[in-house]
Amino acid sequence: MEMKVSDPSIARSTESVYSDFGSSIPTDVLSDVPSDVIIESRIKYGTKLQMFQGFMMEYSKKSSLHGVRYIFQRKRPLIERLFWAVMFISSVIFSCVVIRQIHIKFLESPVIVSFDETLIPINRVPFPTITICPESKMETEVFNFSNVIERFNFGNDSAQNITFEEMEKLSATLHICDLEVAETIAAFLPKDYEPNIGDVLREIAVSKNITAPFCKWSNRFYFCEHIFSLVATDDGICYQFNGMQPADIYRNESYATQIPDDIEVDFNKNVDRKPNDPPIQYQGSWSIEEGYINQTEESYPLRTIISSARTAFVALLQGLGHNLDYKCRSLRQGYKVYLNSPQNVVFSTSNYFLVRHKQELIVQIYPVYTTTSKGVRKLNPEMRQCFFNSERYLRFFKHYSESNCQFECLTNFTIAKCGCVKFSMPQPEGIRVCSHSDIACYHEAEDDLLKVQQMEIQQSLKDSAMLKSGCNCLPGCTSLSYNFDISQARMAGLGTIQATNDSYDEHPDFMWSRLTVYFKEKQFTAMKRSELYAVTTLIANYGGVLSLSIGFSLLSIVELLYFITIRLKNSLNKRSSKAN
Repeated sequence: MEMKVSDPSIARSTESVYSDFGSSIPTDVLSDVPSDVIIESRIKYGTKLQMFQGFMMEYSKKSSLHGVRYIFQRKRPLIERLFWAVMFISSVIFSCVVIRQIHIKFLESPVIVSFDETLIPINRVPFPTITICPESKMETEVFNFSNVIERFNFGNDSAQNITFEEMEKLSATLHICDLEVAETIAAFLPKDYEPNIGDVLREIAVSKNITAPFCKWSNRFYFCEHIFSLVATDDGICYQFNGMQPADIYRNESYATQIPDDIEVDFNKNVDRKPNDPPIQYQGSWSIEEGYINQTEESYPLRTIISSARTAFVALLQGLGHNLDYKCRSLRQGYKVYLNSPQNVVFSTSNYFLVRHKQELIVQIYPVYTTTSKGVRKLNPEMRQCFFNSERYLRFFKHYSESNCQFECLTNFTIAKCGCVKFSMPQPEGIRVCSHSDIACYHEAEDDLLKVQQMEIQQSLKDSAMLKSGCNCLPGCTSLSYNFDISQARMAGLGTIQATNDSYDEHPDFMWSRLTVYFKEKQFTAMKRSELYAVTTLIANYGGVLSLSIGFSLLSIVELLYFITIRLKNSLNKRSSKAN
């Protein structure tokens, strides 16, 4: 911007002063000259140093930054100028420190997990998959483990007193016995016994209709065998309600351990069904990220609308005294019960609770459902600490979850260490199923993997760069699990029968238990991952600190750019024209 001098005499006197004193002008000579004239004259007629001083004086006089104008005022005492220079520099340093802290917090924890703003009805999520694993693994009439062990010679001729069929069953059973028992007996078994473990365990397992004779779901009564499917887990053959089909869980259905089952799941076979009742057709699809789409109440996997004990899942469980075996599995008897999302497989690290014999257990569940906002998706997985399904490919499973990822990691680790997979693990083509001689190996593989992960966690506490696990199993950005409250009481099955003048002669050594599971509330509060600092919030925080400290704004940047480009160019042009 060109400076206009209103008094021509002052302009002429200023030029004459420059001509009289040459390249430098004493300050006392200019004491009575207006500051605008001094600035303009220094820029136009002074030396390069004087031009720079004049340029800074002009910028400070017109700058919106706090304190800058006092630093370059010509007539202000030096002590005051030094004071304002120190204060301005201190304010700039303070702003940089605070902004650095905000930026570090953004880099280290850019995501915050908080409660979602709205309540979610329970029909938006599936009823949990309920997996019931009896601690009594064998029907003694089919295979009596204790009797076989008593006839087993722990020596060179260990198998001389037992049949080949018993040897096969013993070899398969060791995979579900306590580790100490399995290692002791496996050392004396011939290594060439490699039966189909799934088939053998299914053959010796207590049948569905004996383990759980009577069930109730959605206020309909069933024989449990019609709504339970068989599934292979680390605990052997278990009975599962509301589980997804292997084709919907695995990338290849053949990865799943095949368990023969003569009775298919059919919800039309309820006890109270009448000939004219419309058929029940549970169909459709569901995924953790997309949820239910255009489905009715009779959807797949199952869901419920009402949180009530009347529509609960109820299972009458029956243990038989003659099937209890303390040589294979000691310490506890009853039923392990797992609750998990339908897309997840039952894993040995999954949480479970125990239903003891002669016990009534009422379980009130509430979903732990976590979603992620769209703004977080643009962050890389290490920053947001979660994976979307499309970001983390699993070799065996269609849907990513932290549980499925850990299970796959353990499977791969076991293959690398032992050259085989445990019977309950995914079974890729060309990889054999571990025999009894490999039991110690796959248990060591699980322990070794746990040690590796613990070491990585310890190293990550010292160096954040080591935070990434070898399994790389971050939580899913959209995840579903279930918490629960448990009430329990003693179940007096025999007393009830006697009080009703009834009798039960089919299994005289019966021990009844009952499991009831239902949602605690009709609605629940979900968790939501969102940005701790969105881009606009980050800019606002930076701008707030700078504005508070030195009065900085976006126009301050424009102002500075103007002075070092357009204004500087015009000043140089004036000097060039004067020189010519």
